[in-house]
Amino acid sequence: MQIIKKIYLTPIYKKEEKFFYRLAKKTSSWLHPDLVTALAVLSALGTFLLLAFFSAKEAYLYSCILVFLHWIFDSLDGKLAKVKKLHRPAGALIDKLSDTASSIFFVSGLFSRIFPPAILISCAIMLIINVARVLLWHYKKIEVKAGGTEGRILFIVLCLLLFFAS
Repeated sequence: MQIIKKIYLTPIYKKEEKFFYRLAKKTSSWLHPDLVTALAVLSALGTFLLLAFFSAKEAYLYSCILVFLHWIFDSLDGKLAKVKKLHRPAGALIDKLSDTASSIFFVSGLFSRIFPPAILISCAIMLIINVARVLLWHYKKIEVKAGGTEGRILFIVLCLLLFFAS
């Protein structure tokens, strides 16, 4: 599927995209984009599990590491598919759905610590935003580049603040 229009909502995305294209060109031949997507989702799930079920304040620090790994894996998978000529519409859709799941994991994990009743509301909001992105991408051929990196940076800053405050 050909994307007709890309909308960049943040200034970081273009620089990040160039960096990860260079990184994708240097990766091993055995590294498959689907494996990288699975690693991204697993790191998001790990973040949720740490924040939701471990009471030690170090869980915030470990979550920062997992969010950083998620950023690398999530940014690399699509570029890897394009560089290795493995890009397919189903893979792009799986990537978008994994982004939705990861967003829900991050927000749910953080809110499970701060204000547990907000988990359902935050999950609903994240689900609506991500479904809208998928629908725009699928039906209107518009890809919205909406600050995933900035969201991860904000998440890391919040976790560090909570670590030092507790």
